[in-house]
Amino acid sequence: MLLVIYIFAKWSELLEKHVKSDLPYAFYCMMAMWAATVKLSTATGVLLAIYPIMLMIKRKEYKRIIVHLGVGGGIAIPWLIRNVIISGYFLYPYSNLDLFNVDWNMPP
Repeated sequence: MLLVIYIFAKWSELLEKHVKSDLPYAFYCMMAMWAATVKLSTATGVLLAIYPIMLMIKRKEYKRIIVHLGVGGGIAIPWLIRNVIISGYFLYPYSNLDLFNVDWNMPP
């Protein structure tokens, strides 16, 4: 949980300094994505990614959006694959998202 506090504190610091570049915001979004793979309850921090994406859309930097989404996917995909291998579910605690019909599904 200290990582979440750190991310929000640094995010607030960037807002107070009126930083217009999207790169530092995107970095903290990637940290939030990593935190969500460590503890799923921190996944709301990933909502911070909306702000740098809006900045990039305003500047019409679509290539950078694709790069940042690729990095975020690169962080999340190994975690999601691990969930399927270990439990049989895409998002482990939520058995309603049973996208893969495997023999080793954990009972709901």
